[in-house]
Amino acid sequence: MATTWMKALHRGSGIAAALGRSVDYISNSEKTEAGELVISKRGSPHLRRSLFRVITMLLINQPEDDAVYQFMCKKRAEGKHYYVYMTAASNKFLRRYYGKVRECLLAQGIAESTDEPQTAA
Repeated sequence: MATTWMKALHRGSGIAAALGRSVDYISNSEKTEAGELVISKRGSPHLRRSLFRVITMLLINQPEDDAVYQFMCKKRAEGKHYYVYMTAASNKFLRRYYGKVRECLLAQGIAESTDEPQTAA
């Protein structure tokens, strides 16, 4: 299922915030002074840094026709903190990237239409 793979991708990147847990049960060490959730940082630091570099390049180049940049501008206009809109834009980028790669693989016949992992029999 697509959501399973997307959750795994977000967890692997370390930008998912406390997946599967209620905000009521999050310890104080996982919250900032403002009471906001922080990213998990349990995934690859290299992937997380690469994502932030991609989003930083979007900020520098300001491509008006890019959906991720428009989403980030909307979050900035709402007055969100730097790491909040950078993390949100990273999540948006991952979703769009996953969709494009999957679409390409389906067009080439490499991947099946279901998102179930291939197992060797």
